[in-house]
Amino acid sequence: MKLKLTESQLRVLTKRILLEVKPLKWTEDKIRQEASKYNSKIEFYKGSQSAYQAALRQRMLDDLFPEGRKTTKWTEDELRREASKYNSKSEFEKGNSAAYRAARSRGITDDVFPERKASKWTEDEIRREASKYNLRSEFQRDSGGAYTVALRRGMLDDLFPESKLKWTEDETRREAGKYKSRGEFRLGNPSAYNAAHKRGMMDDLFGERKVKRTKLKWTEDDIKQEASKYNSRNEFRLGTSSAYNAAVRQGMMDDLFGERKLKWTEDEIRREASKYNSKSEFQDGNETAYKSALKLGMTDDLFPERKSKWNEDKIRQEASKYNSRWEFQKGNPSAYNAAHKRGMLDDLFGEKKLKWTEDKIRQEASKYDSRGEFQKGNSSAYQSARKLGMLDDLFPLKIPYMTPGEIEREAAKYDYPFEFIKGSPLHYKAALFHRIDLISLFPDRPVDPKWNKDTLKDEAAKYNNNIVTFKRKSPSAFYAAYKYKMLGDLFPNSVFGTEGSVYSIYEHIRKVLKKMLIS
Repeated sequence: MKLKLTESQLRVLTKRILLEVKPLKWTEDKIRQEASKYNSKIEFYKGSQSAYQAALRQRMLDDLFPEGRKTTKWTEDELRREASKYNSKSEFEKGNSAAYRAARSRGITDDVFPERKASKWTEDEIRREASKYNLRSEFQRDSGGAYTVALRRGMLDDLFPESKLKWTEDETRREAGKYKSRGEFRLGNPSAYNAAHKRGMMDDLFGERKVKRTKLKWTEDDIKQEASKYNSRNEFRLGTSSAYNAAVRQGMMDDLFGERKLKWTEDEIRREASKYNSKSEFQDGNETAYKSALKLGMTDDLFPERKSKWNEDKIRQEASKYNSRWEFQKGNPSAYNAAHKRGMLDDLFGEKKLKWTEDKIRQEASKYDSRGEFQKGNSSAYQSARKLGMLDDLFPLKIPYMTPGEIEREAAKYDYPFEFIKGSPLHYKAALFHRIDLISLFPDRPVDPKWNKDTLKDEAAKYNNNIVTFKRKSPSAFYAAYKYKMLGDLFPNSVFGTEGSVYSIYEHIRKVLKKMLIS
């Protein structure tokens, strides 16, 4: 039954409920008190997410943890203490990029990591290392560090003086004589090839090749002679593309392969098809004739054995070898297609029509390591899981780990939330993973100009009064509704207690109690 309460009694009851269920309001003093328990932003985030979010919204993080923003405030002693935690410059940069940049700008990284100095190549070491190689390219390929130092110090000409004048004209000719073409010469010995090219010797060395390669003008007789080597236009095109293109330009294709242009009559198709044992052989052997037969609907008449091969008994016998439609399709496509045409699949694999329950989906998904494998292995179970929204639970998306500070810095590059979503999708996914609200990332950013009161009403109407779905699927519209204080009007039956919401928790509880208790 329903109780009758006065308006004043309803207000008292509502306030009593709020004392027990309303979320903690993080004031500035409470945030500072909570943050004092932690040494860094990341510890604060992991230990008290709600307080962290409140501090982020109120832009207090830099004040609470100023060391997270240090740039020029690092003293030399602090930098040395911080660097002592790491074994190398790269570890230092990854572990604390701000301190690393400060140390590098002050020129103390080499002092902090002296092992880097000890590892530098001395002149004697470079000469010993270079003596193992005959060419600069070999030195560069096999000992990149020594090569780079030698290049900086201008030692390469001293180490490999022969590289400048190694190839005399006689040596170049002898070397080029080992190759049949310019291409082989270039791949076989690049330095000799470059020497010959710089001296203008290529035409002399491979003159006969140049005449053949640069013969772009095919005469009519040359084209006919070349085309006679092939049985079809396609073979001609693949075999000698230059002659083929010349024939096309000169309009000679019909003369060379005129029989290919003739339309296939029914009798000609039958004569041609008699050379083959199956449709697939016919298609591979003469594609044009096959296509003509297909257009005329003659393929079943030409190869009738395909129509009568699989009768009902044979299909059932073949299907009994498989446990699922998918296995049947993969194991014997022709029998599967015959069963599909006859409408026998539901009879053969009726159990597969059963709906996938959540437990069955989880049991089936446990056999696979990824969404892709799940989809390939059992598409029906995969589709059911997708429709039920279970994929994220079964196979959580792999998002690169990002700290809240990294997400905040990335978001600061954009003016609008939708730009952040499109421009940095991984950071956006990481924000969702960390439950960082876009509103907290863009507290003072302008609203996307496409959203006004009318467009917001139309957008919100798509989500059937579900504010959670609205927020997830249309974040920029959600942000605009929040800024315009329209969330309460758009979703009157939803509770949304964030700062600035028109529809408060108090008003919601009051309205629900009034509906439940007052007749």
